Amino acid sequence: MNDKQIIKIDGCDWLLELINPIEKKKGEIVVENFILQRMNGKTFHSTMVEAQIGDAKFRQPMIFEHGNDEKVGDVVIILRKNPKNHRWMVQCDQEDAYITEEKIQKVTRAQRSSLDNIQQAITRKVIKVGDGYANLRRIGGKRIFQHCVPINWEPQIADQMIDIFDFVQCPDSLGQAVLLKALQHLPHEMAYEILGQIRTPE
Repeated sequence: MNDKQIIKIDGCDWLLELINPIEKKKGEIVVENFILQRMNGKTFHSTMVEAQIGDAKFRQPMIFEHGNDEKVGDVVIILRKNPKNHRWMVQCDQEDAYITEEKIQKVTRAQRSSLDNIQQAITRKVIKVGDGYANLRRIGGKRIFQHCVPINWEPQIADQMIDIFDFVQCPDSLGQAVLLKALQHLPHEMAYEILGQIRTPE
């Protein structure tokens, strides 16, 4: 028997599904599991999974990202060389980082992409440099595809560009992992020039 109780969360389209809830005593309900998900099933869901570290077995919540048959998304390192100072730059944007439930700060990160065709999104041929996971202990699902593309400088988006030295100092660990892999796939001279600028500020 698999009884369910659906709870709608106020002010959004998220639902909390309680599986086999049992009222042990007044005011105390024990459930076999839960599923937190959107009504339309998009983006991701969270539920309890069986985990093990060494001999210790336990249960923990896990987020499962929803993707297609291959991936859950893309991280793309877009490299452009500044023609004035000849420094390599990374195209970035800003994202909210939740420090606590109430404290949010903007952080810099390399461009991300939805499941749309990434080559079409930036209108250039990209180099796939690998794939990876964001946080194996907390997030499940397919892997994130990782790409790099060195393209020409565009003055109109200069405000989106961050010097390669500064990018390595920013908190974007996913983007930095892609940059590291990209160094194995870029032309030899370009890779060594980028590596030198990573080690040397402007």
